[in-house]
Amino acid sequence: MELQIIGTPKCKETAKAKRFFSDRRINFHLRDINEKPLTRKELLNISKGNYDQLLDLSSKAYSEGGYDHRIYSAEEELLENPALLITPVIRSSKGIVIGFDSAKLKELI
Repeated sequence: MELQIIGTPKCKETAKAKRFFSDRRINFHLRDINEKPLTRKELLNISKGNYDQLLDLSSKAYSEGGYDHRIYSAEEELLENPALLITPVIRSSKGIVIGFDSAKLKELI
């Protein structure tokens, strides 16, 4: 099974996901969104068209960007600023999990 964790090296939730799979000896590929942001097609595949569900409303990028007080396209903002993405995003042949959720991750393995 090919498993991909999309996140950043400094993200605590991404670290939890890495540890979760490492503890179970499951191989994964870590994709740093700062180095390789998601494409429009990947973002659509992950979001199923509901881009707002991918916005990390508690992120520094969200608060400093003033998103609470302006009108914006979540799709465009996520493409331009990957720091707005909830991380980790875990993809496998069995599905996609957004954020660290051990119960949902167990369903992927």
